[in-house]
Amino acid sequence: MNTKQIGSHIVFSKFRAKFSLLPAFTNGVIYLTEQYVHLIRYSLKHRKKIMILAIVLLLLSASLIAVVGGELFPVSDEGSYTITVETPYGTSLEETDTIISGIESYVLDNTPELESCTISIGNINMYSMGSANQSTVTVNLVDKDKRRRSTSEIVSEARKSLNRISGAKLSIAEESMTSMMTGGTSAIQILIKGDDLDTLRNIADDYVELIKDVEGTAEVATDITEGNPEIRVFINRNIASYYGITAYQLANTLETALSGSRATSYRSGGDEIDVTLSLNDIYGSSVESMKQIIIPNASGQLVTVGDIATFEYGNSPSQINRENQVRTITVSASLSGRDLQSVSGDIKEKLDSYQLPSGYTYSTGGQQKELVDAFTSLAQALLLSIVLVYMILASQFESLIQPLIIMMAIPFALTGAFIALFITGTPLSMVGFLGIIMLVGIVVNNSILLIDFINKNRSGSTDRTEAIVNAGRYRIRPIFMTMLTTSLALIPLSLGLGSGGELEAGMGITVIGGLLFSTLITLIIIPVIYSLVDDMKIKRQERKALKHAE
Repeated sequence: MNTKQIGSHIVFSKFRAKFSLLPAFTNGVIYLTEQYVHLIRYSLKHRKKIMILAIVLLLLSASLIAVVGGELFPVSDEGSYTITVETPYGTSLEETDTIISGIESYVLDNTPELESCTISIGNINMYSMGSANQSTVTVNLVDKDKRRRSTSEIVSEARKSLNRISGAKLSIAEESMTSMMTGGTSAIQILIKGDDLDTLRNIADDYVELIKDVEGTAEVATDITEGNPEIRVFINRNIASYYGITAYQLANTLETALSGSRATSYRSGGDEIDVTLSLNDIYGSSVESMKQIIIPNASGQLVTVGDIATFEYGNSPSQINRENQVRTITVSASLSGRDLQSVSGDIKEKLDSYQLPSGYTYSTGGQQKELVDAFTSLAQALLLSIVLVYMILASQFESLIQPLIIMMAIPFALTGAFIALFITGTPLSMVGFLGIIMLVGIVVNNSILLIDFINKNRSGSTDRTEAIVNAGRYRIRPIFMTMLTTSLALIPLSLGLGSGGELEAGMGITVIGGLLFSTLITLIIIPVIYSLVDDMKIKRQERKALKHAE
């Protein structure tokens, strides 16, 4: 190495020594360790005070469960929403086009984030679930990192503005991975059950008004569809019997006159052609024309339809839904600005105060029911994971008590997860619940390190207090390194970066919050509980020795 290289090496070494973070980090760890040792000694001298504070903190943080709220899946912002327009039956294509054009103009003029807008007017085919009087406007937005407003904000603004459009029924919904995973099921579904269809309609209308008053609901509607307009024919049985005409004859005559009936078939070469007889189309053009259709009776007398029947305009539902052979009408609603669990609770309060007629009941469905079922299953999985962890710890420590001490980290991990969800304003979802289940196996590691080190120290002649203090002194560094590396690795996940990243964010938030909170609390609580349990063990042994001596 020449003189120039030696000089450069010396300069670089001085620069690295001056600006390196390693000495500062080491000094920080040493300072933190000494402060932690003082805190352990203080906690062991004031065990009752520490336990009371821990219990109070646990109870206060547990109350956040109700505040956080819950949802089946997080709502992901994927920049797409659909406006469904339903016009009355008989609306001409030109009138529908005028309404859709107004919606299109609103989207183009008030959506600077717009990427594309696709319109389908009265489009129906064998693969679609729509109807001839339905049209759709599909709006695609630019990527969320290129716009200031979220899709939810844009949809909420569109609902307020487009509600002013008359002559059509509008429904606006976000298109996202969440809606695909839920199969397009509405967030809120109330199933009203009973026998009489008219009574069910009245109850459903009342429920719609009640649910509309709940903050956070949108697109409240029933699944009643009126179907195409129809003309109903009512036979006057007294007059018809006088002429000797039955209801079957009337129905058969009308069907033949208006729709035609196959009289015979005509063969031409290898083809067979049906011959259908019917009256001129003019007889079906109006009610008055239909009244002039003639029915011959058994004696050959000719009677017009208008002489024995009356006509009324009306329409009937295109379908009648049943559940367990009971007629059912469903009231559905979407969410806007609130979580599913909170909205469901408010709706239940309103519906419980509504007096249903005898024989009529309601039940919940949709994502609301799926949320309850999913959380119940996940809670069972959580309990099973706790039992499995306890069994493994009991076999490793050859004790039934010490695993319980170690697992005291779990309650504080749960409260830490709820605190993190509360701070970030994130409702608890299935994904977040999975993060809580993961915490059961993660947070006990810190307690294992402490208890295992204490046991090894006490196997010699070390005093219990010194064994606990030494465990804290020599194990705080690996505990903090494990906590920090795990938390830092989960930060990108918790931020929900990228399209659809909100789906996994809840898991990262719960794990980071639970890990940080449980680590900070259990570093103090676990030594204190260990000493309390050890005191109880010593007293029990002394009582046994005294009893044996007597």
